[in-house]
Amino acid sequence: MRIARPIILLSIALLLAGPGRLPGQTVPQKSAENINKLVAMLKSGAGQKEKMDACRQLGVIGTKQAVAPLAALLSDEKLSHMARYGLEPIPGREVDDAFRAALKRLKGKPLVGVIGSVGVRRDSKAVPQLALLMNSPDQEVAEAAARALGKIADRRAVSALETALPRATLTSQLPIAEGLFRCAEAMIFRGDQSSAARIYDRLLAAASAHQVRAGALRGAVLARGASGVPLLAEHLKGEDPILFLAAVKTAQEIPGKDVSDLLIGELSRPGADRQIPVMQALGKRKEAAAAPALSQIAQNGDPQARVEAVRALAEIAPPSAVPLLFSLLSDPQAKVATAAHKGLAAFPGSQADETLLTMVNSAEAQGRMAAINLIELRRTKTALPALKKAAEDPDPGVRRRALEAVGKVGEADDVPFLLARFPGARDAADIVVMEAAFSDLGIRSPDREAYASSLTRLNGLAPEQRASILRVLSILGGKNAIAAVRSSMKEGPGEVRNAAVRALVSWKTPDAAPDLLECARTTGEPSEKVLCLRGYLRLSSHDDLSLDQRVAAATEAVPLVSTVEQKRMLMSVLQRNATISSFSIAARYVDDPEVKEEASLAATAIAESIVEKNPTEVRPVMEKVLKATENERIVERAKAVLAKAGKILN
Repeated sequence: MRIARPIILLSIALLLAGPGRLPGQTVPQKSAENINKLVAMLKSGAGQKEKMDACRQLGVIGTKQAVAPLAALLSDEKLSHMARYGLEPIPGREVDDAFRAALKRLKGKPLVGVIGSVGVRRDSKAVPQLALLMNSPDQEVAEAAARALGKIADRRAVSALETALPRATLTSQLPIAEGLFRCAEAMIFRGDQSSAARIYDRLLAAASAHQVRAGALRGAVLARGASGVPLLAEHLKGEDPILFLAAVKTAQEIPGKDVSDLLIGELSRPGADRQIPVMQALGKRKEAAAAPALSQIAQNGDPQARVEAVRALAEIAPPSAVPLLFSLLSDPQAKVATAAHKGLAAFPGSQADETLLTMVNSAEAQGRMAAINLIELRRTKTALPALKKAAEDPDPGVRRRALEAVGKVGEADDVPFLLARFPGARDAADIVVMEAAFSDLGIRSPDREAYASSLTRLNGLAPEQRASILRVLSILGGKNAIAAVRSSMKEGPGEVRNAAVRALVSWKTPDAAPDLLECARTTGEPSEKVLCLRGYLRLSSHDDLSLDQRVAAATEAVPLVSTVEQKRMLMSVLQRNATISSFSIAARYVDDPEVKEEASLAATAIAESIVEKNPTEVRPVMEKVLKATENERIVERAKAVLAKAGKILN
């Protein structure tokens, strides 16, 4: 049996129509005088808005006196909606009489609207008319009639809908079925489950639309309560794929051992297309009794069924499943191994953690590695001693993975362990791993200044290790970190100084800006100058600096700027910091053929912000921009600034 993925349940939108006061709307007091005024407005030659407002207010204070004037507007396509809005909340048979009369004379959209209002008022006297309207050639009218009968939901409405269902086309069955679903829900609300079950049975037998049959089966089972289990069992064992899936979905809503046993029993039947939805249902039910059957499928089932069995076991989370999931981590089927890994990562309780501690001591390096990966994912702090022991593992892959995991799982108390190991780590791969661990612990450190200080006190480090520490310090930031980087800048060319320069270039706060500027001014290495100037220009726009500080910092860089890239960075900084000083600097570059467009944009953008206070300085520069730029958008903006400056000066 092939099972598709149909829409199982029919969505029924229960729209509660009724008037309500709009925000800011003023409603007159309920008095004969006010009602008379509103009625007179409806009968007058007033405009559409005035009449709509009158309808809205009558919906709040109206009485039977307003029924006839409102009913007279039902045939007006522009006012019909608001007329119904006014009529629906008015009590009394007069409104129902008016709506039933309108059912006989209206057509099209006004008729559809009135049918909806009849449904809202649940007028049982309108059932014969609505039954006839279900045969209308106008599809909207027929559908509205079916839905209205569903809202009325008395026995005559049910009979009319049931009579229409067998002879309806597949398309027109849906609104009729919706009406019957509404009726069944109303019966349940009134405590009449047996009548509701009869309606669902009729839908199940007569409907041909998949979603209707599926929804009907669900309703038929749930309406019967405990006595619905045999019906559920019938379709769980049946060959109709639509009703099988509907039965599985419905089973998720019914507690109890009987239903659990039914689902577990279905797992013995072959076919992944049957087993998979059943396993999903068992997982959602957290059915621990299913663990043995799921375990069997996880080991020996169809490939896709194995994956779903592993997922269900992880969702149910019986302690007995932990060893099996661990054994499946190395399964040759990648999807099964991945499912086992994800399941163990999220497995609740201590059972998985205890098994992880055992697995860290596995004889196989692959098993130890898998355990370390899961310890990191689960953030199992009780496994830190085992991780530290694994950091001495003879297998370099396991050793490095354990060190990484200490950084991810550990806390401040674990820093001394890494500090003690670092001087002896001379292998490049070990240094990279420990650098990552230092960084991870440092980011989570409650006292970064103290943490940075502990790193700078390490002695006997090789250049590559010192360079690694400098990279960690650039991530930490702070006074102690930058002091150590400054000290390393004093060394001659080599790996340590190069790491110190790059640490400053990547610094997150503007306290590194003076050092970068000094380096750019004094270094004899062109590559260092480029790096330091780039880092300095980036920090010169830092949010921690005031506007004047940012412009002053950019001004300091001007004598050092030489390449096209540096000029473009300078223009970008100036454009974001609009002052007369930044404007003057940008103006100098408008004639520079290498960056004339960038300078023109920067000068124009700044001018837009400062023109009101500095029209005299702005005007000649904008004239120069118009001659320099070929960008039409910049030309438009520059002309607008010129015009504004001219108005101010004149």
